[in-house]
Amino acid sequence: MLARKELYKTGAKSVEELRVGRRQEDWEKRRNIRDKILNIKRFRAATRTKHLEGDDELLSHDELASMIRSLHRNSSRLSAIVSLRRFVIDEERVWALCQVENSVHSIVTALINGTADVQVESAWCLTNIAAGSHKHTKSVLKAAGAYLVTYLESCDERLQDQCAWGIGNISADCQYFRQVLLAQGAVHALVPLLDSRSQSVRHSALFALANMSIDVKDDVMTAAVSSGVIPKLVCLCQMEETEVGVLTELSRLLMHLCSWSNPSFRESLPVQDLISITIRLLARVARDIPLYVAPVRWTIRALANFMESGPFVGDEPLASLLSTVLSSGHETLAKESLWCLANLTANHPLILAEHNLPQIVTSYLTCESTDVRREAAIAVMNALCQAPGSIAINLEIVHPMIELLKSTDVPLLKLGIQFCDIIMAHCIGLPAQHLITATAVKDIQSFCEHPKPQIQRWARELIETYNLTEQ
Repeated sequence: MLARKELYKTGAKSVEELRVGRRQEDWEKRRNIRDKILNIKRFRAATRTKHLEGDDELLSHDELASMIRSLHRNSSRLSAIVSLRRFVIDEERVWALCQVENSVHSIVTALINGTADVQVESAWCLTNIAAGSHKHTKSVLKAAGAYLVTYLESCDERLQDQCAWGIGNISADCQYFRQVLLAQGAVHALVPLLDSRSQSVRHSALFALANMSIDVKDDVMTAAVSSGVIPKLVCLCQMEETEVGVLTELSRLLMHLCSWSNPSFRESLPVQDLISITIRLLARVARDIPLYVAPVRWTIRALANFMESGPFVGDEPLASLLSTVLSSGHETLAKESLWCLANLTANHPLILAEHNLPQIVTSYLTCESTDVRREAAIAVMNALCQAPGSIAINLEIVHPMIELLKSTDVPLLKLGIQFCDIIMAHCIGLPAQHLITATAVKDIQSFCEHPKPQIQRWARELIETYNLTEQ
């Protein structure tokens, strides 16, 4: 009966395949969430209230079509484009407007031929259309991309502001769109706007450059660096900017620049300037973490990215700042900070013994979040591999690391076994070794029957190599 029943399960997957599939789905979800955060498009709303702007007014298809026709008459062009801009405030309304024939092309015509006010309103309208779906963004790029890039050099700061934000929305969509904008000269035109007297223009230029740099492609990064982006970022940091949006986009751009692993760039002089301004920015935003959560997050990731792909100089102030951020108790920032600390301890293991970090890392080794515990354990392991004695003498850290052997999370369990292996091999006679032989032997012996063959093998090797027997 059972054998016959099995015949009907023609496409059934094994338990292991199902587990792998679930892990892959979880990984994809996390990656998509991360990409959504990094690549987000943003509608621009007016500073006045919705009631004053009339944003709550819905327009029918016929009314929208009438307004589109009005764009071709000089007498009614300004009032029509203002009404359209007030209408296009979310993706559903973008879809409704784009249903009108020649709507995008008519707005582009107004952008080209209109007065200064009409140009600003038209660019604003195109910016919000570009914040819609891929199809809508493509229509804006195709009809107006080159004009938006051209008007970045306008004398009107309002027009520069809207065009830069529109380019930011287009570049947030996909790599192909970023390459088209790059070929049209967007990066070279955006970098000079970082010197603008207008905070809004600087904000929009940073937003566009951060989105243009998402892929960390050599051509985009080379264009930015050759246009002098790093000295301009140094100047922005020296301006003591306080607006959250500006600091968020500034830190995002620094994050992408620090991810660039081009050898010739890393050997050039601006690299140290990049490190210095990133640490300086982190020092500023870490003073008020509840207000500057996003800038703190991206700045820490920038430094972690840089350390992950090459050598790092300037660890002393960074370790102190990481200690400050970790002490805040913010879980998302803790994960980023521990990842950064893990990369830092790979080259500077003794850092983990300073700045109150042993107590802080210990608290995260025992927290509820598996991801945070994993990052904390990796930081300890990186330091342990470089300088075993510095960790082994600190029983505050040794105790929770041994407790990882009781975890049901396989990566944490592996870290716990690896920790015991290094301590037994390099810390002979130290209290840490005695602690393992006294408390961890039973757990290690039980792993000989673990479902994972790799863990079985490691456990048997530990027992045989160090003659571990329960006391």
